[in-house]
Amino acid sequence: PIFLWFNLAPEAVARNERSRPYLARAEFRQAISYAVDRDALANTLYLGAAAPIFGAITPGNRTWYSDAAPKYPYDAPRASALLAGLGLTDRNGDGMREDAAGRPVRFSIISQGGNIRGRTAAFIQAQLKTVGIAVDVVELDPGSMFARYQKGDYDAIYYGLQASALDP
Repeated sequence: PIFLWFNLAPEAVARNERSRPYLARAEFRQAISYAVDRDALANTLYLGAAAPIFGAITPGNRTWYSDAAPKYPYDAPRASALLAGLGLTDRNGDGMREDAAGRPVRFSIISQGGNIRGRTAAFIQAQLKTVGIAVDVVELDPGSMFARYQKGDYDAIYYGLQASALDP
């Protein structure tokens, strides 16, 4: 599966505590999930040949998949309500959210460039803009991505891991 994850390592959380504490909040990540229309993503980028998923295990893995896992289907109003509950609102009327100090709500996604992953990261960027979140997509080659991952030098990564066994 290909998925988006945030850097929640203690060092990253501490680094963001003063300027972007919302990155570590579960409600923020839930809002991100609600703001992305997975059906539109599957139909637009994968031409209908993909199935929207809500976790690391796909329904194709009948041994380990559980339909009881939490799901956050596309619901932009719910995403907006979660963001407002964190105090992230459009304070200056430009359509983008700011925190209580007036700083823009913004983060970066690193992804592999030149393929479907980079295009999907750009799709996510456009979806999040509709709920007032600015996203910088940084497309890198796999070696550079891995180096940034190892250093913990990222906000979020959109990438895929290929499983070669039935056991996740």
